[in-house]
Amino acid sequence: NKYQLLQQLLSDKAQEESLAQHVYQNMANSQYELPDFLAVRSRPMTNFSGDTIFSPPNPSGKIQVILADAMGHGLAAAICIIPIVTTAKAMANKGKTIDEIFHEINRKLYTEIPDDRFVALLGIEICPYSSTVTIVNAGLPEVLCCCKQGEVKRFRSKAMPLGIMEPSEFSIQPEQIPLDKIKQLALYTDGVIEQTNPAGEAYSSARLVSQAEQLAKNDESLIHIMDDCMQFADGNAIEDDITLCVINGKALHGQLQTRTEEEPVSFGEIDYQFCIRGKVIASLDVLNQAMNIMQNSGLPRDLCQKAFTVLAELINNALDHGILHLDSDLKNDFEGFATYLALREERLSNLTNNDQLTIQIYTNSTTFIKISVEDSGSGFALADNSADQQGLSGRGLGLVEAISQTVERNAKGNRTTISIARN
Repeated sequence: NKYQLLQQLLSDKAQEESLAQHVYQNMANSQYELPDFLAVRSRPMTNFSGDTIFSPPNPSGKIQVILADAMGHGLAAAICIIPIVTTAKAMANKGKTIDEIFHEINRKLYTEIPDDRFVALLGIEICPYSSTVTIVNAGLPEVLCCCKQGEVKRFRSKAMPLGIMEPSEFSIQPEQIPLDKIKQLALYTDGVIEQTNPAGEAYSSARLVSQAEQLAKNDESLIHIMDDCMQFADGNAIEDDITLCVINGKALHGQLQTRTEEEPVSFGEIDYQFCIRGKVIASLDVLNQAMNIMQNSGLPRDLCQKAFTVLAELINNALDHGILHLDSDLKNDFEGFATYLALREERLSNLTNNDQLTIQIYTNSTTFIKISVEDSGSGFALADNSADQQGLSGRGLGLVEAISQTVERNAKGNRTTISIARN
């Protein structure tokens, strides 16, 4: 009887694990195809991995790659991955930047997972318009960048893992590197450097960096670091989930250059104006309303992606600075960022019918589009629009100029009109 009971318990456990694994695979691992320029090698400790890497599609045309490492291993760690993937997907689908996605994931984890759990997260955002790569590292080992000049740069974690700090206190420090400097970019979880050999020695960061430098010198892929790690382990059991990801700079350049589509044979005309007033400004997704029209009209995808990026920035500026009178400088540190969010919520709740946002979109061709955004405010001055600005504010304005053929502001400072050429 005891033997039969044990067999039944084992059978029930196997069925439960099979169901859980099916749900986990579908929700956390199998939703997105990884880009061709990204090589991945992984070794989970158990049937369930607390590591995952995914690339949610973003209508802005930016490419975002997120590597997550949940505390612990097994099913307990894997469960913490699911809200990360679902939240990132929803945010990316709205065209949000990698830093905005991190803030929302932290808020989600802080409120939904147990206090003794957290997730280290690494985000890469590749912007084809400014030709930059933004790196956000929150608790994972340093990112290694093999530059074309032979130098190996390191991007260390500059933020706490997610799920620990209150949303109002959480802060990140994005770093940028020009796209044309990157030969290879290696991202990995701490399972790689903590893997031990039979003598109890850890693989270590020092050995990993040394191996990366040697591979780069020989013009070999950094993905072979995994081979060296497993050889070092010499048959020792895997002690934590292990994931290594390598971005190939040459393949990335090639993918970005081939994203332009064939032009449609013919096209009509779009002359679209949309005006909203009062509290509906806070609740209506104006950006996606406009994008649905452009995407469903047959405009080329690459032109729609440029329009999305510009329109998102202009709408955010018109709302935050023109209507709500918020100061972007508040977002440059976490205390100021918390104040910024609190003021934004307060002022959104006090909108009246005197507050107005107007969007105009015009095109009669598949090769250009003209966009105008006007607010009912008294006008505001544009901030520093350097495309390589490192803070949480200001970077979007640099993108607008990088993407747009022309940028015009009216004398009052409450209307911006831009034109975008396809190539």
